[in-house]
Amino acid sequence: MVTTAELDHRGTRLAGKVAIVVGGGSTGDIPGTGSAIAMLFAAQGAKVAVVGRTQANTQKTVDLIAAAGDTALTLLGDTTSDEDCGRIVAAVAAEWGQIDILVNNVGTTASPTIADFDEAIWDQSFDTNVKAPILMTKHALPHLKARDTASIVNIGSVTGMQTSGGIGYATSKGAVMVLTRDMAAALGPDGIRVNCVVPGHLNTPIGTLPGEGLRQLRRDLSMLRIEGTGWDAAYAALFFASDESRYITAVSMPVDGGVTGLLAFATVMRLKAAEAQA
Repeated sequence: MVTTAELDHRGTRLAGKVAIVVGGGSTGDIPGTGSAIAMLFAAQGAKVAVVGRTQANTQKTVDLIAAAGDTALTLLGDTTSDEDCGRIVAAVAAEWGQIDILVNNVGTTASPTIADFDEAIWDQSFDTNVKAPILMTKHALPHLKARDTASIVNIGSVTGMQTSGGIGYATSKGAVMVLTRDMAAALGPDGIRVNCVVPGHLNTPIGTLPGEGLRQLRRDLSMLRIEGTGWDAAYAALFFASDESRYITAVSMPVDGGVTGLLAFATVMRLKAAEAQA
């Protein structure tokens, strides 16, 4: 079976477009969702502004894009800050004169407990996962409106569709999907599409599992019996960013191998049956 990483990522689906990818830094030897999106968009012809908090991680993605012969720009900032969001957008507009695509990939897994509720952790979760996409959209909006077609891609999580027990992360990621629909309704008259990619538990730096046993369990939990990667989320984002999805907005699309479509009890029973036959 050909993996997503083995595909030829090169093409022209985003030729002539300028994209901002928030949270596009590389943090490991395999691509995360943000770095895969940035690299794929660049390989498909876009000029990509890679936004991150640290020079090393952000520059790593930009260097990979440059090594492939594509165009990218390193921008550092905290997208929970209104001032930083304005500075980032202004820098992109000054460099390339337009903005066609905004990918809001920033996120934190911070979650308080109910018994020992910590307001600071709760606020951090919502500031990062919900407020930051709003602030980036606010500043990018005039530039997106100026284009014939524009797209915003938010990045959610399957924890927002079901539950993981982490009230801050899951609740805020669920809010991202509601935010996507509201943004789509508000910005649709301006020709701006807003959709959400909802990754499952992918094999990324943040989703790395210790040991082959757990990785095999992740494959077994999937309807497809394979393991997803950052590239799988990136290809979903590419579709939403491209003009191929010109009549699609307000959609939240899971990229999870079908995991959220399975009943938990049925999944446990299937795994137990397979174990008994082994």
